[in-house]
Formats: sequence, C-alpha cells, structure tokens
Amino acid sequence: MAVLARIDPLTYAVDALRAIVYGRSPLARALVVHPYGLNLAVIGAFLLATFGLALATFGSRDE
Repeated sequence: MAVLARIDPLTYAVDALRAIVYGRSPLARALVVHPYGLNLAVIGAFLLATFGLALATFGSRDE
C-alpha cells in the first residue's frame, strides 16, 4: 500500500495543501511528509504526462 501511495499524485497534492494550511507551525512538522518543491514537481510531472497523453490520443483524430 505504501508503494501505491508514493506513486499517487493526489498524495503530493494533499501534502502541498497541508504545507500551505499549517505553514510553519509545529504541527506542520508532524503532518507534512515531503518538501513543498517535491510536491509541486510531482504534480507538474503528472500534469505534463496526462496532457501529453491527451494530445497524443485526441490530436490524431482530425475528422
């Protein structure tokens, strides 16, 4: 289950939101798992991959 959580982009999105909401509070150290930059990088990579897949899939249908 841990492997699935590591490859799920939603994990990184929720972690980024936790970093924003809790800021620099002591509670943030316990709740935020990944650095904010890593969260944004994973979300961005997922965005580019899915957008590229959509372009490849729907771009070839010019009818």
